[in-house]
Amino acid sequence: MKTNIEKNTNTDEYIDDIQFFIETNQDDPDFLIEILESFPDDVKDRLNKLKTSVVNENTKAIAVAAHKFIALFSSIFIDSASQISHKLQISAKSNNIDECHEIFNQLERLMNDIVHYLSSLKLENIKHV
Repeated sequence: MKTNIEKNTNTDEYIDDIQFFIETNQDDPDFLIEILESFPDDVKDRLNKLKTSVVNENTKAIAVAAHKFIALFSSIFIDSASQISHKLQISAKSNNIDECHEIFNQLERLMNDIVHYLSSLKLENIKHV
């Protein structure tokens, strides 16, 4: 069983996080499928809004969007992405727009990796986890 050990932000850490989420919720396959199927669309919509805020250098909107990402990632245990989102929120609150651009790029790459990984899962097999 996975323990709450301090984590770093290795590229593939999100895979362990997602697998842990699946294992933890395997007794409710309908819930798992609903969450995992909707997650990519939620990410895409939120990422587009966040990108607009970053392009417009609207630090208040960046902070709000980053906060919403923290909740989204926490809901499926993706701690590495939650940590990056939290850093983005702090940078936005500090009006450090250069750092916001840098962290957004990191978050966007991670989101693309996560969505790609989720699309590779055979969700129909979850009922048999």
